[in-house]
Amino acid sequence: MDNKSPLISDVLRERPGVYDTGTGALKTIEANPGFPGIERVTITSYCGRHADDRRYYRLAADRTRTFPTLQEALAARPVRLT
Repeated sequence: MDNKSPLISDVLRERPGVYDTGTGALKTIEANPGFPGIERVTITSYCGRHADDRRYYRLAADRTRTFPTLQEALAARPVRLT
């Protein structure tokens, strides 16, 4: 059974904000003003399964690429030479 609201598409669920995953956890996506182009994603259980809590970073341009640390995400950012 899919617990997602039919009114919110998957595209909108990937923008910065707080979302219920439907599995007993909240997914918080934050834009990082100090490091443009990198988003911090935090998953927090609200039903007592704190072993499921995690945090990772991803590139805003390519949300499929995730990184366990901010340093790895910074290294993977495309570099513009001016």
